[in-house]
Amino acid sequence: MAQKKKQVEIASFPRLDADQLKDSVREMLVLMEPVERKLFIKTLQYEMFRSGLSIGSYLIPLGIPARCAEDLTPGEVGHLMRFFKMNVPAAVPALARVLDQCPVVATGFEQMTAWLLKAMSQETRPEMTLDAEAGEYR
Repeated sequence: MAQKKKQVEIASFPRLDADQLKDSVREMLVLMEPVERKLFIKTLQYEMFRSGLSIGSYLIPLGIPARCAEDLTPGEVGHLMRFFKMNVPAAVPALARVLDQCPVVATGFEQMTAWLLKAMSQETRPEMTLDAEAGEYR
């Protein structure tokens, strides 16, 4: 049974408390197609990297069993984003950028296409690969 996508309102990101953010992100990722979910997570990794942070270094301490970001479930991504909003102020601008670019939040075909192209270009960058053991980009 196909689940119809609906618009998830995250436009008020600064006003959301951490638990609302977690629930909204989880719901949004569940509604996404697998390729969209993968690109969302890649974009999250990239924006965190731009902020000088690594998602991989937070997985084990938070009790998330995924070995790398690509293995995260929608609930785990929501939990991770909740943690960042509550405890890592340097990550908040990165979270806002990811949500601002997200195709479920974005409206219009042009914005979604631009997001997919940007995420795909990030995926093909050979100079930025995730070391699963260290949880860092190299």
